[in-house]
Amino acid sequence: MITNTEIHPSAGIKVSQLEGHGFGIAAKALLNVNEIRYVDSNGEGAADQPSAGKRPDKGAFATVAYAVTQVPKDTLLVVRENHTENIASDAWAWGAEGIKVIGLGTGDERPTFTFITATAAKINLDEANCGIYNLRLINGIASQTAMVLLSDAGIQVIGCFLQQGDATTQAGYGILGNSAYDNAKVIGNEIVTTTDTGATAGISMSGTPNNVEVADNFIYGDFSSACIHNPTGNVLTLLRIHHNVLTNLQAGDHAIELVSACTGVIHHNIVNCSLSAVADPQGIDCGACLCNENYGSDATDQSGVLTPAVDAA
Repeated sequence: MITNTEIHPSAGIKVSQLEGHGFGIAAKALLNVNEIRYVDSNGEGAADQPSAGKRPDKGAFATVAYAVTQVPKDTLLVVRENHTENIASDAWAWGAEGIKVIGLGTGDERPTFTFITATAAKINLDEANCGIYNLRLINGIASQTAMVLLSDAGIQVIGCFLQQGDATTQAGYGILGNSAYDNAKVIGNEIVTTTDTGATAGISMSGTPNNVEVADNFIYGDFSSACIHNPTGNVLTLLRIHHNVLTNLQAGDHAIELVSACTGVIHHNIVNCSLSAVADPQGIDCGACLCNENYGSDATDQSGVLTPAVDAA
């Protein structure tokens, strides 16, 4: 079972106060949810039918894709350890806002969702205040567009593992800001790919949302734009990027690159890329954000230097 340390504090989920896999009344009060339902592809009697999911030990939903279409507003969907599910389209047609999907287990035992078949396969968070927590997301196809889309206000992606690419499969984006995702939180995730070509950014933020937080993420791979990127003409306001550990293995490209004049604060990040050299530390292109205490390195066994460069006062 997951522990407190495996869910970021910003998720508002304190596992030690829940009543085991049964959760119960205390969980509803703590998490501010109206209902708790269960998903377990390996469980006894698991089936995708409207009445499913009321017990964790028998008769759970067989898939999250079906469950999110059936449960009411502010439901917590608890996905059991070792659950597996494929995503072959624009998945998860959320039936209501406020639905949270939380995985049980640690490491490879966390619920695993594999993207297959279509380059448009993705999890689209397009209902307000919905979120995913402690899930394993594995890209299984070449030239996939994006694994997770941020498409409504108040959404959260917290404590998830995203394998964006390997030697034969690459997604352009692990997490892609799409539209109207004010107050979104992307926190405590691992986003990894390889040195093979095809990945554009681990996290890319388009649109003009307000008060987005990107924090405590580990992003590692070869990205043609940056680990965290923002395209031209997409000005975010009150953006907070902090305490991330970012490595871009592609020569000449950034760890953080905000092409638009985004406003907010970028602080306490560790960035590793070829643009973080001592002589010219430019691993972060901060748009119009304020920067404090970011450190960058461009090589193995070299201590980081402040990046961007010091003020020319």
